[in-house]
Amino acid sequence: MLKFVMISGNSGQRETQMRFAVLSNAKRQIARQKTTLSDGSEALIALRRGTVMRPFDILESSDGARVQVLAESEEVSMARAADWQTFAMACYALGCLKIPLQISSLSCAFLPNLAAERLCAHLGLEVCREFRAFMPGRVWQAGMFAKTSERASARRHHFLAWGGRRERHA
Repeated sequence: MLKFVMISGNSGQRETQMRFAVLSNAKRQIARQKTTLSDGSEALIALRRGTVMRPFDILESSDGARVQVLAESEEVSMARAADWQTFAMACYALGCLKIPLQISSLSCAFLPNLAAERLCAHLGLEVCREFRAFMPGRVWQAGMFAKTSERASARRHHFLAWGGRRERHA
């Protein structure tokens, strides 16, 4: 059984000559797991705790074997808006509920959630369910379990978004 211990890079596209592991969004969050590769062989993914795999990441074993991570098609709720203001209100509301979103132009995808679907419909978005690869953004992950550099980057972004200066209190 192959044991993959590190992420060696991300090509950003499907590598045709490489074996692959198809994982759902929930499985990509788990750093230590057994999985079946595209050729039918068993593999153990044993990454550092807290490591989150992204689609197209390339995993490498200690003996040099490489495998690519692909996103599995899963049922997601798609919400589509007619205008940017409605879309922004829906994304803000879903973000307040801590729902991971995959955002594209005037539409967002999230894992099936009846309350979130009703909220989007109430705001005027068209909601339907589809099977597709779910790849949420990384902003919601920059919390307590993120690497120190990601937390610092999130703080820096928040700091710059508010004018880039701090008020000193005497």
